[in-house]
Amino acid sequence: MLACKQDEIYVMDMEGFLYYGAGAFTLEQLLDFEVELLVTLDAQLHVPTAHDHLVPLLVSFGAAPSEALACSEPWPTMRWCECLCHVGLIALPVVTRDPRSLARVVATLGALLSVGVADQVRLPGGGGAQGRPDGMLHERACFLESDDDWSCLAELLDGLEKTVLDDDCKLLARYTKLECLSSVLGSFFSHMQPPPPLRLREGEVRAYLERHYAPAYCEQLHRRDKGTRLRGQRLVLHVFSVVSVTLAVGRQLLSEYAEWHEAAAPP
Repeated sequence: MLACKQDEIYVMDMEGFLYYGAGAFTLEQLLDFEVELLVTLDAQLHVPTAHDHLVPLLVSFGAAPSEALACSEPWPTMRWCECLCHVGLIALPVVTRDPRSLARVVATLGALLSVGVADQVRLPGGGGAQGRPDGMLHERACFLESDDDWSCLAELLDGLEKTVLDDDCKLLARYTKLECLSSVLGSFFSHMQPPPPLRLREGEVRAYLERHYAPAYCEQLHRRDKGTRLRGQRLVLHVFSVVSVTLAVGRQLLSEYAEWHEAAAPP
């Protein structure tokens, strides 16, 4: 009966369930067992989603409130991470992956963009270490545990880029406004007072943007697609969006992983 209520378009009335039960139970027994089943499952009728795995990671570095600090309005980084999860769930092949991989990918991006350094990181070769403020991005904040996780990161970034360049980009509308880089970065930790001392610096992020989303490359993307722009210019000031900054940081992570992989390969 619970499965029918969850998955069917038209749900049978109670007489229908009794008819197919062929007298094996009464209406009262059926209703009592439904309540017992819901209590046993704690009303969790689906396997854990990416969001279920994501929230504890966000809480761990202060991007989401704990139960003790629960608030009605999601914090900025949490809201953006939830949006990234939605992008992953509509992007092939991300949606076919373990939801835990998507959660770890999104949490890694969220940690880098908000606090800059996590207490504990996962290293590409396996094992963990303390986050290093002076390290490379994957040494500062990284929850990726396997090659599958790194592949999921690449696929999510491809899906994000494709989505934002689409003509009808309603999902990302609030995150595509072009602003100066300091304003974009500040939006990730606007709920944190004082701002996290180890957050990514503007100069670092600008270098990632120039490396992975240089003006010439972005112009090629914009000519090919008619959707939202990833960067622009107002007089002499270059402007970016939450999406373009996230893409640049993610591409830099992948670049570091490729360099590590090449160095770790046997001669």
